[in-house]
Amino acid sequence: MEGSRLGATVIRRRLMQSGAAFPTSFLSHGEGSGLWPSFLRWLNSTQWSERELVDMRDNAIGLFEYYLKSAEAQFPPYGPIPRTHC
Repeated sequence: MEGSRLGATVIRRRLMQSGAAFPTSFLSHGEGSGLWPSFLRWLNSTQWSERELVDMRDNAIGLFEYYLKSAEAQFPPYGPIPRTHC
C-alpha cells in the first residue's frame, strides 16, 4: 500500500513538472494523514494465527500474480517475465 502511495507521489510530481494538464488529485489520496503508520500499529497489535499468516502470504502472492498476468495480457509483445517463488 505504501509503495503505491509513494509511486503515486513520484508520478504526480513528474506530471506536474511536465506542464501538461493531467488530472492528479487522485494521486494524493491519504497524503499527510498517517495511514501507513496507523495500519502498521493495527497490524502489529493483532495476534495472528499461523493459518492466518499463511493465508495472508498466499493471498498476497496470488494478488500480485494476478496483476502480473493482467499486465502480460495487456502488453504481449514484451512476453512473460520469468519469476521465481519464495
